[in-house]
Amino acid sequence: MSLNLNLNLNLNLRVVLGEQWPDIEVTGLCEHTTEVFQGCAFFAVALDPVAAKQHADDALNDGAKLVISQHRLEREDCYAYPELLAERGVLAATFYGNPGEQMQCIGVTGTNGKTSVAYYIASLSDLLRVPCGYIGTLGWGRLDELVDPNMTTPNPTALQRMLATLRENGCRRVAIEVSSHALHQHRAHAVPFTAGIFTNLSREHLDYHHTMESYLAAKMQLFTEFPLRSAILFDQDPLSHTIEEQCDAEVLRYGRGPVKDSTETCTWSIDAPSEFGPEVIEWQIANQRIRARVLMVADFAIDNLTAAIAVLVTFEHEGREIQRVLPDVASVPGRMQIVVRSGAHGTIVVDYAHTPDALEKVLSALIPKGKGRLICVVGCGGDRDQGKRPQMAATAAKHADVVWLTSDNPRSEDPLRIIHDMQCGVQESDVRIELNADRREAICDAIKQAEVQDVVLIAGKGHERYQEIKGQKYPFDDVAIAKAALVGV
Repeated sequence: MSLNLNLNLNLNLRVVLGEQWPDIEVTGLCEHTTEVFQGCAFFAVALDPVAAKQHADDALNDGAKLVISQHRLEREDCYAYPELLAERGVLAATFYGNPGEQMQCIGVTGTNGKTSVAYYIASLSDLLRVPCGYIGTLGWGRLDELVDPNMTTPNPTALQRMLATLRENGCRRVAIEVSSHALHQHRAHAVPFTAGIFTNLSREHLDYHHTMESYLAAKMQLFTEFPLRSAILFDQDPLSHTIEEQCDAEVLRYGRGPVKDSTETCTWSIDAPSEFGPEVIEWQIANQRIRARVLMVADFAIDNLTAAIAVLVTFEHEGREIQRVLPDVASVPGRMQIVVRSGAHGTIVVDYAHTPDALEKVLSALIPKGKGRLICVVGCGGDRDQGKRPQMAATAAKHADVVWLTSDNPRSEDPLRIIHDMQCGVQESDVRIELNADRREAICDAIKQAEVQDVVLIAGKGHERYQEIKGQKYPFDDVAIAKAALVGV
């Protein structure tokens, strides 16, 4: 995906920085040494001057034309701007011609569901002939050419560069996953969000936020610090009421419930339930009724789709237009993804569930779908919230008939130590627990032991195509491994 801007980028930034901006033409901005490209200007945002100097040297050696730093560095091609850390998002937006102001920017936040909601928004928008970009966990760009960003919400400089690229590629709308880290670190503060979506809040990232109160406060920023015109809030999460009390935007609530006429709610119901096939779903959204057959395996997946539909209604799409395109909405990679439906070794599902709440919802959704056993393969990541490890195992044992505790992304930790932590949550369980630190072997063994009426859930990594071990990322794809396992049985 290339950046081809038909405007004088340098003049835009010169207006803000004045004499601080040198009379040098640059091709773009970046702030991480892995993002440096030929002719760019590099923002050295490290608070430590020694680190900033090293980053500046690396960037210039890799092709950057100049450096702007928090500090005065002893190089003639480095320029000091003490407010850089706080203002880099605004500077980047100015440099690229404020791309967010020329698109409809939709922010999606919450513990679970961000990816699905943002992905559905982009897919439905494209089907409705409104070119839409996506920025989030799965990558960034148009859905058919996503580029890996390495984090849910990119740094402020990269985010503005992405928005500029999307604008130049014809996007009129963009759906952005906004993580709690990003809100707390003000990575997206220069994005003019006009719509915000809150999906839910449950335990996650307490290694960073420490308390649920701080975690919620970070999420709240999307609804209190941006010029939102509409806020789409999940009705079944009681914290949505807290958000509504502090939000000045027009609120639209969504979730499963009785289909009723209302301008303030977006509700849905299933007309014809199925096991692993398309559901006939009926929505009532702001006094518009929609009915369509859509492949949805779980209620929470329908909730996520409903949030996407709701925000499109706030952008004045007619219900009949949305109804026409709903059967063609794209499936979200790694989210309740059916690898095999009712095969010789049962139905195999891959999902990204990596929090106790997400795993609870996925397993609860799968229990009534199968007629045999429910088998769950799950691990926990290293260098992250250790307190949720026994909770994850306990949740799996509560709902599944067989649980395989295995590795996820161990990072710098010993996988066996992580599995030991998880075992603390199942010491009193009567459920069959299997242990295998080799995730590939655990997946293959679970599938080999499954029978035709069983359901096998492979949880935790979803769309990811790598496993991170000791600072290295190795190729690893749960879906591909599951398919390969079936070949060998």
